[in-house]
Amino acid sequence: MITKGIREIKENLSKYLHMVKEGEDVVVTERGIPVAVIRSLPEKGNIEKKLLKAAAQNLIQLPKRSGFLRSRRKELKRYFKGEGKTLPEIIMEERRESW
Repeated sequence: MITKGIREIKENLSKYLHMVKEGEDVVVTERGIPVAVIRSLPEKGNIEKKLLKAAAQNLIQLPKRSGFLRSRRKELKRYFKGEGKTLPEIIMEERRESW
């Protein structure tokens, strides 16, 4: 989380919006007092992008077999909504099927 004053944000708005798009939260202060937070909107329906981003951050490792994301799309959507099977359950099921 980055904390910056109003003047700094006004002068470099594009820079801070780029940071927000990358997932960083920006706290806006007025005379040192926090008055707002700039945060990106949650993305809907782009599970592949979320998984690729998590893989790029070394939070997960994607399977080497292509088509995994497409074949599990509905299950993954339910997982990201907090419904259905957990991600480890989905992965274990996929591994069992491939043996």
